[in-house]
Amino acid sequence: MLEGDNIILGRSKFLSFNAPDDWRIFPLGVIDVEAYKVVEGTNWVVSGYITLGAVVKGSEILIRIKVSNPIRKPDLNNFLKKGGERSGIIEICGHKGAYVLKSIRKGLLRNRELIELTMCFYCDKTHRKIEIIIEAEKEEDVLKAMDIMLTASCH
Repeated sequence: MLEGDNIILGRSKFLSFNAPDDWRIFPLGVIDVEAYKVVEGTNWVVSGYITLGAVVKGSEILIRIKVSNPIRKPDLNNFLKKGGERSGIIEICGHKGAYVLKSIRKGLLRNRELIELTMCFYCDKTHRKIEIIIEAEKEEDVLKAMDIMLTASCH
């Protein structure tokens, strides 16, 4: 369960997922909950972000989740135009979504090459756009994290 606290708004959920036992997941930096919506008695973040670190068998994975409350559903075809080595349509959390997989360079001198996967979908039950960005040095680690996120619950 990915939850965030706001001193005024209280505790709200981003997503819910089951990580394998050998994954050590922890929050990195600030968890920002700007707004939430109550759906069936549960507070769901409709505006905010959370960044997580995961350590799996010595590999490090960075997972960022950004949630927004758009005026209308995002256009997945526009999202796919971001380009990358691979992209396509997926089903995530029971909703139609899209993904883009690409190599990126990070670091002060841009000398660290990483694989970045960005997934985007719209939850029509909570009326929120959810973007999940996964970064790791190895593509196989990114794809493992993707498989976990595909089974997550967003409402």
